[in-house]
Amino acid sequence: MAFFQIFFLVVLYPFLRKYWFLKIAVVSFCVTYVVSYIPTLDTKILFFSGTILQVKLFFLICALLIPFEIYDSQNDLKTLQTIPQKFGVKKAKYFGYLFLVVFCMLSVLLRFAFLDIVIAVISGFFIRFSSTKNSKYYTSFWVESIPILWWLLVWITY
Repeated sequence: MAFFQIFFLVVLYPFLRKYWFLKIAVVSFCVTYVVSYIPTLDTKILFFSGTILQVKLFFLICALLIPFEIYDSQNDLKTLQTIPQKFGVKKAKYFGYLFLVVFCMLSVLLRFAFLDIVIAVISGFFIRFSSTKNSKYYTSFWVESIPILWWLLVWITY
């Protein structure tokens, strides 16, 4: 049933995408829902730390979508009004940094600070060097590899 709920939101995405604030939120929500909420459904209980973990993941995904938004802004229709189109590339990067700050604050709240701050710094560098002139491999390979790096760091340290 949970997959059908998220499927419905994914089907609505092309219609919701024209609202600049919903584009990143819908994608981040869908990924967070599938990756962290659905696996907890068997427990029937969602603990406070689990909820904070999901919100934290939501903000990290929002931040990681900023390089994609910046790269795609040159090809997106002007009517989409994506964050870089509406506010400019520089302010879009500030949105990304803001998402990372919230991510770090929630990490400190859960006492997962060290690795999460490392990932936030790495993500911040990728946001910093994002531009409309990057190759497609910058976002499609390097930015998308950040969660894999995060998983490897967690796996190695624990």
